[in-house]
Amino acid sequence: MAEKQKHNSTFQVVTDTILASLEEGVAPWVKPWNSNGLGLPANGKTKKTYQGINQILLSMAQVSGEFSSSKWLSFKQAVDLGGSVKGQKSQAFVVFYKRRAKFEGQWLSAKKESELIAEGMGSQIERIPFLTKTPVFNLDQVSGLPESFFEEEQASLEKTREFESPGIYEAVIQLMRQNNVKLLRNQDKAAYSPLRDIIIMPPIQSFITKEDFCSTLLHEIGHWTGHQDRLDRDLSGKFGDEKYAFEELVAEISSAMMCAQLNIDGFLQHAEYIASWIDVLKNDNRAFFKAVKQAQDASEYLLNNAKPEFEQDQGQDQGQEEYEEVSALPMAS
Repeated sequence: MAEKQKHNSTFQVVTDTILASLEEGVAPWVKPWNSNGLGLPANGKTKKTYQGINQILLSMAQVSGEFSSSKWLSFKQAVDLGGSVKGQKSQAFVVFYKRRAKFEGQWLSAKKESELIAEGMGSQIERIPFLTKTPVFNLDQVSGLPESFFEEEQASLEKTREFESPGIYEAVIQLMRQNNVKLLRNQDKAAYSPLRDIIIMPPIQSFITKEDFCSTLLHEIGHWTGHQDRLDRDLSGKFGDEKYAFEELVAEISSAMMCAQLNIDGFLQHAEYIASWIDVLKNDNRAFFKAVKQAQDASEYLLNNAKPEFEQDQGQDQGQEEYEEVSALPMAS
């Protein structure tokens, strides 16, 4: 029974989704986020951008479904807006936490919980969070929405495109300076030294494009956020072990998130780690959630120290009100 519950858990469903992509040699968090001009995955009703795991899952679904929109709706939201998804079965989903109430070892119905609270026994109720999921539908799958909705959608899309700027190198360097990141240029490799607390980078001319340079630099800045004086992650892993692979996963996802914020076409920087990441995820079906959470923390750390022009809407949105987002070697490369 325990094995069956593990297999059917939302954690396992998400992990299996990520593993399937990795086993095909594709890192699902790496995508030319805004190269199609559609922007990040967002809720079509509230306009809030999805965060963390949900951002990655919906980006994957957008690509696999060949959708022309980055906006998503729950079934109820689509109906509330006057649309219809009848006959449509969505393969896309978002995950969120709910809480179940327990009293004296027994699970409570919502009615019984309310009764106990009314009797003044609310403080004795144990509330246990659990991860669950719900299907969402891309706008391409919804029919019957009013014209006014699409006028707002077009205005939002044009605003996204206006934000795009060719000065991505300048944006990354400015972000780095605002966070007081120490950078040593013109070296023979890209790496971060926790001991010296410094990033080293090859000359920009050694990269094929500025985007390549910037996404690599953002990867190293991701490691930089893990220093004991910042987010204090475990940077003691050695090449080839699980700690090292996990930290590389955090830095990879953090880089992808920052590329998304700055409209940079990211790319997979360490394909040689895919096998190690597969092992990590197979050993722990919550590992990817932990990595995404730490990557989200790293991205938010950088953006919180930056000036307002780097800050975009970080509001959490899961489509329904009750959703709660789930968001050493001397050198780490």
